[in-house]
Amino acid sequence: TGVQTCALPICSHSNTHPDMTKLGREEIAQQLDTSGNKLEALTGRPIRRVCIVGGGSKNGYLNELTARACARPVTAGPVEATALGNVLAQMLGAGELQTKEQARALALRSFDTLSYS
Repeated sequence: TGVQTCALPICSHSNTHPDMTKLGREEIAQQLDTSGNKLEALTGRPIRRVCIVGGGSKNGYLNELTARACARPVTAGPVEATALGNVLAQMLGAGELQTKEQARALALRSFDTLSYS
């Protein structure tokens, strides 16, 4: 494991926003690939990495399929992304952290991630 940096100025969870729980892993990987390609076309900026957070980040096979389908490296984790985001937002609001960059750095130092390519 190792901490990887993900810059996510624009993000999307899929192409057609289906109920992800009803899709197979290959279909999810394809949704992410199509979504990334559309984001590249719309923004004119390359998508260099796919970041998967939450419960899906524990599915190594899905992460491998996504890396292959997207032809991009995948960073998986943290698993508790929603709770982490809540805590970081509260820390920002309370003045414990001053910037989003400080919050991101704290998150990256606090949780291991896995990389797939």
